[in-house]
Amino acid sequence: MEPRSNTTNVGLRRVVTKREVEEVFDVLKDTKITLYDDWKGRFQENSDKMRTGSITEVARVFKSLSHLALQKNLSYRERRMLDKAKYLIVSEIAEVERLPVDQVEAKIDRAVARGIKQVRDR
Repeated sequence: MEPRSNTTNVGLRRVVTKREVEEVFDVLKDTKITLYDDWKGRFQENSDKMRTGSITEVARVFKSLSHLALQKNLSYRERRMLDKAKYLIVSEIAEVERLPVDQVEAKIDRAVARGIKQVRDR
């Protein structure tokens, strides 16, 4: 337990709202995917997004790495980042929506697959 007045000092934020959960799914379904030519630049940008603590930024990382994973094998570090991004999204949405983790995971996988499919169909 941490006093509310001290939450920002220790790096905690409030749990996302249902509206923010909808934004996450909008990001996952969106056809905009950030692509980088340089592995180092991509990893640095994704690391910066993960550190923001914003679930929508984490969703952007998850979507771009999911798209990249369909094109080639991810490095060990990027695979870990993809797994962590998915874990963060799934666990928080499951808590907010009070749904089982496996159900939320399937919902997220469908959303990101839809967004990636639309990009490929262009």
